[in-house]
Amino acid sequence: MPIIILTAYLVLSLTNVSVRAADTLSGDEIRQQLVGNTLTFFSQPNKADIFLRFDPDGSALGVIDDGSGRKPRQEWWINENNMLCRAFGAPQKKVCNTIRLQGEKLVFLRPNGRKLFEARLLRGDQLPVTAASKPAQGGPTAKQAKGGATPAKKLNRMDKDGDGKIHRDEFAGPANRFSAIDTDQDGYLTAQEMSAFAKPGSGKKQKNPEARAGKNPTAAAVLDRLDKNSDGVIDLAELDNDKKKFKRLDKNGDKKITKEDLELVAEEQSKAPGYMKAAMQTSRLAQRTPRRKEPRICENREQTFTSGHFTIQSVSPGCVFPGTVLFIDKLNREFPKLIEMDLTGKIVWSYNFGTTGVSDFDKHPAMDPSRLTNGNTLFALKNWGVFEVDRSGTVVWKHLDRSASHDVDRLANGNTIYVRAWTDKGTDQVREVNPDGKIVWSWKGLGDFDTPEFAPRVSPQQGEPGNDGWIHTNSVIRLADGRTLVSLTNFSQIVYVNHEGKVLDTVPILGTHGPKILDNGNLLVASPGGNPSIIEFSDGRPVWHWDHRKTPQKNLKPNIWLARDVIRLPNGNTFLTTGARLLELDAAGEIVWQLRYTDPGVEKDQSAREFYKSQRIGPDGHGYGD
Repeated sequence: MPIIILTAYLVLSLTNVSVRAADTLSGDEIRQQLVGNTLTFFSQPNKADIFLRFDPDGSALGVIDDGSGRKPRQEWWINENNMLCRAFGAPQKKVCNTIRLQGEKLVFLRPNGRKLFEARLLRGDQLPVTAASKPAQGGPTAKQAKGGATPAKKLNRMDKDGDGKIHRDEFAGPANRFSAIDTDQDGYLTAQEMSAFAKPGSGKKQKNPEARAGKNPTAAAVLDRLDKNSDGVIDLAELDNDKKKFKRLDKNGDKKITKEDLELVAEEQSKAPGYMKAAMQTSRLAQRTPRRKEPRICENREQTFTSGHFTIQSVSPGCVFPGTVLFIDKLNREFPKLIEMDLTGKIVWSYNFGTTGVSDFDKHPAMDPSRLTNGNTLFALKNWGVFEVDRSGTVVWKHLDRSASHDVDRLANGNTIYVRAWTDKGTDQVREVNPDGKIVWSWKGLGDFDTPEFAPRVSPQQGEPGNDGWIHTNSVIRLADGRTLVSLTNFSQIVYVNHEGKVLDTVPILGTHGPKILDNGNLLVASPGGNPSIIEFSDGRPVWHWDHRKTPQKNLKPNIWLARDVIRLPNGNTFLTTGARLLELDAAGEIVWQLRYTDPGVEKDQSAREFYKSQRIGPDGHGYGD
């Protein structure tokens, strides 16, 4: 199908327009004029009019009015700044335009202010009903034929975490409707289930009586579904040998899952506070905040470099923060390396962890490298300890702790603070030690989180176990005022703790990772459990976000965009560590630099988690990102 070229001849007929004649429309005015209405223009290559109907979420449904019911290849939407945007071409290019009301014409402007094309606006939903879009017997409903949301489109809108299915917390409808659609009662809605429910007469007959009553499935119903050999218990093989899930559901540890085990799990889940619901609401609020902070001023001048098994792509060199990047290369799990690399791929320093005394790096992977003010490098080895090495690779300080994990920081007083993610309830989740290794402060979390073990996907309704550990603390920061900021993955919260260990404030974030306090006091955090992926908060409210789904590479595997850590750089850019790439974003949210593995097989592996945390180091040697 040819790409639509908008060298359009168009006429505008506007009614009830309350905007300034011959003025550029503001963002709010653009949204006000387009949402709920239909935009149309003539496409010369198609010899036909194009109709675009804009929905409240800013997306557009398009039809080519040539009798075929074809959809235009360009994707249109209203972005977070209320500019009209479109994506086209291969590879995809994204263009956003401002709009000017000029007499009786709606004029789309190029960035230089010159006219791009004109259009006319039709009030309401006026998509043409073509022969191809008329419902056939047994086909889509009349609402769908007129451009209404199909089950697939509804799924895409509600699927906030991008996993291709809708969790109960994502569902924008009544609870009894969710249970009625969820025919296999696994706690998720698939496209097939939604399509089946949309058919005439569906949703009336349900196998599960709990679904008919709009209730969650009972332990007996879950047991009946998972017990494939009908012997009254669930063994490991019946859970596809998923040992983590089995351990979570086997509450008494007798190597089998019974109805009583499932009842205990459901009871524990019901007692857990509504952490996930609050975190989902945060994601929804963040989606309404701007993505673009300021106009992009750097010229695109793409450069590509290779270094070993890495490829470095610099799209806008003038926009990139200078210096180096410090990260851990875990592609070879037996022989990982700590690497400092410049932005063209030149390795300026590396360390192979040989002086730590660890030989099994698959069991004890390295995490969270950071450059200290003395030029040494600090890092953690999972379930082994924290280490400081100099430029020669000599270990100059260490503290062994078989529960140390994700995050370690050197404090201004010379002490070291670190997290202990894979520990049970009642043990230290965070520890601060002095240079002699003595514990001088710790936090257990019991004062505010004395609840049963909580994992967001441990219930029979949800069917998946949560992360290892009780709270699964993955990050800690000591603030200038003495408070300690702690990131709690299993509770989807960031908490501010005083010296006595009391939680003073909380911020709900789905799967919170790598929070940072910015110079202006705002909170910047990665949200690998939700969309958007990166959120900035001011006084507890989202004020900016970055959404990987709006990038030109949005169709890449989800693990590539799985946000693990985020840093705000001195030039205003944002540096992001994802599962398979390191990215630098400009203030407009565009990727200006990235590092990835050259072998595409790494990114095709859905389970790849090659990067966890990294750090940027400026020209003066100062490290950015705790």
